[in-house]
Amino acid sequence: MAIPASVLEDWEALTDEDRQKAQSYIRILLQQRRDAHQEEDRPAFPLGVWNGGLLYMSEDFNDTPEGFEDYT
Repeated sequence: MAIPASVLEDWEALTDEDRQKAQSYIRILLQQRRDAHQEEDRPAFPLGVWNGGLLYMSEDFNDTPEGFEDYT
């Protein structure tokens, strides 16, 4: 896609400092687009840990592990 002439004219009217700001803003927009695209590609539950439901839970699941008494 070609850059519209009006954008090129606006670019030429900017100072060097403003051009750097415009370029930074363009890079931010591109990064946001990449981030949004990556989120769409990511599965809702990537590892499938809970596929099929919980199969087993230890009888002592709620017991305090040895050596952790001071933390509870």
